[in-house]
Amino acid sequence: MAAKSAAEKPTPVVAAFEFLDSKIELPLPTVVACFGSDDFLRRTVINHLTLGSGIDSETIRSFDGETDQWRDIHDELATRSLFDDGGTKIAIVRNGDKFVTKSRDQLERWTDQSVAETCLVLELQTLAANTTLYKLIAKKGKLIKCTPPQKSSWGNPPDEKAIQKWVISWASSKHELTLTEKQSALIVDRIGGVCGLIDCEIAKPALFAESNGKVPDQRVAELVGGWRT
Repeated sequence: MAAKSAAEKPTPVVAAFEFLDSKIELPLPTVVACFGSDDFLRRTVINHLTLGSGIDSETIRSFDGETDQWRDIHDELATRSLFDDGGTKIAIVRNGDKFVTKSRDQLERWTDQSVAETCLVLELQTLAANTTLYKLIAKKGKLIKCTPPQKSSWGNPPDEKAIQKWVISWASSKHELTLTEKQSALIVDRIGGVCGLIDCEIAKPALFAESNGKVPDQRVAELVGGWRT
């Protein structure tokens, strides 16, 4: 049997941290599944995808997976008007777990068809790897796991070293704050692996940063707290 071509091989799951550090490539995949336990990472990944693509915001629509129907999303993606500029249309389904359950057959057909110049973004808490939809998206779309890094040891505890590395990068790019490894370790130790809460806590010392973006260790220790503290 001949080996599968590179285009036919399933696309590996991309970690959220890796995706956020990457440049958005065009054309966008027909279907993108942003799934995982961290809602902050899911939202941030979707923002990076839409803003980084440079696509006109007028062609981006958001839907509520709790209430909206497949026909509404399908019509938005498939219908072109006289005023369309011919660019990619994006439909984002927020809170999409129930939507996937009730519209699985339609989503599988849509993903398999790979309709050009459309991008359906599914925001999900879970997406089982043994489902047909998961396998189709792996083959023809993009899977982004929006869960903080975990160690492969028993219980899959948080990978604190990887999270600390992200904290330094995120503080610099989003808060213009230059954190040391020691300061990053302190933040993760106090806050844990909750990315949204980490983002809020980073904003505190950022207000007291010097012109070079640095802030003293003592100031970080005074300002950053969390449920563990």
